[in-house]
Amino acid sequence: MKKLLLITILLSTQLIFCQDDCNTEILNEKVQINPNDKESLVTFTQKLNSLEKCGLDKTDLEIFNNSPIMTNIMMDILAKENTEPYTYQTILDKLLLITETENYQKNIKPRYKTLIGFTKKNAHIKNWEADKLTLKKLEIPEKYIEKIFIELKNNSDKDQTYKQILERIETNNTPKNNVEFQAVEYNQSKIFENYGEIDYEELLEKGKTNKKPILLYFTGYACVNAVKMEQRVLSKKQIIDKLKTNFNFVSVYVDDNRPLPEKKWVTSRKGRLIKTVGRKNYELQITKFKSGIQPFFVIIDTNGEIIKSQGYSDLDTFTKFIE
Repeated sequence: MKKLLLITILLSTQLIFCQDDCNTEILNEKVQINPNDKESLVTFTQKLNSLEKCGLDKTDLEIFNNSPIMTNIMMDILAKENTEPYTYQTILDKLLLITETENYQKNIKPRYKTLIGFTKKNAHIKNWEADKLTLKKLEIPEKYIEKIFIELKNNSDKDQTYKQILERIETNNTPKNNVEFQAVEYNQSKIFENYGEIDYEELLEKGKTNKKPILLYFTGYACVNAVKMEQRVLSKKQIIDKLKTNFNFVSVYVDDNRPLPEKKWVTSRKGRLIKTVGRKNYELQITKFKSGIQPFFVIIDTNGEIIKSQGYSDLDTFTKFIE
């Protein structure tokens, strides 16, 4: 069962405070969260949603509140709350950075709108094959699609929407006992920190020096599936130990909007000028490994030859991948 289920459920509650202007008073307020106190979590969600006029729209807030992105930010808050201030301005800055990325604008937000429209659709077993194709296009995991089908088949006599089916699945997966928040293991390790601008040749030289293959993890701040994998797969101690011991492991962020020095600007394969760290990293992924998806893992030898690659996967599949 998800360790962060309580937070995810609370954050999915829609508590929108409609305002005409940005609530600047909240921006300077320090964030205080007690993960085992429902009231503090609800208060956090209320204040976050009151920032709707601060560069985010209602859809943005719904996306963040219903995805692991916000859970990841919350874990960061809990890790830092005793050492440095963490304000709502800090959170807003992070979220605005995500909304400006190409992946968010062209993939995440449009896909979310499509998904919301789909959940309102009447669910009938006779339409399942067409609906299943829609779910696959939305990149819903196969195991979850199977759960949806089972719920649909077992309740085929009901007049229902897909939203009602999804709610039943969520209810069935909710533990009956009280769940306490536990920070996932990967937050205790710096292994997944943004490596920054990738110097490919330098990585190959490092591999030759310590005689380890290189494992590049192409990810992004706005990549929901990457966050899911970090929580469910990459956070496991046995995985982290192997990544540290057996590889030169590098997290490559493709939506890092930090500017490159002008002397490091390069021209993309399509003739566009690349001026940011993330775009340069993404260009590396496309040109070297012919892939534009995230998360994407590729193991290469010290000559740059691909040993094997892997996309989004479960614990068993990823464990086999790194063995």
